[in-house]
Amino acid sequence: MRGQSAVLVHGRLAANILHFARALRTAGIPVGPGRLAEAVRAAAVGGVEQRGDFYHALAACFLSRPEQRAVFDQCFQLFWRDP
Repeated sequence: MRGQSAVLVHGRLAANILHFARALRTAGIPVGPGRLAEAVRAAAVGGVEQRGDFYHALAACFLSRPEQRAVFDQCFQLFWRDP
């Protein structure tokens, strides 16, 4: 991997996606290592410049049922807020 993709996979973003996955798991959304790996790859491909694109990429990887959306939304808003 080169450029931005390498930074995403080997940088802080990959670690933050891991922590976000743990928050989702704690909130009741089943997130396993396969979904986590997909989410890191999706962020590397889709980028993080547009918050909406990043949101949808993670949602596509982590959600498997429509009723999980509300929990995901709350976790996303809390975890990825601007410090």
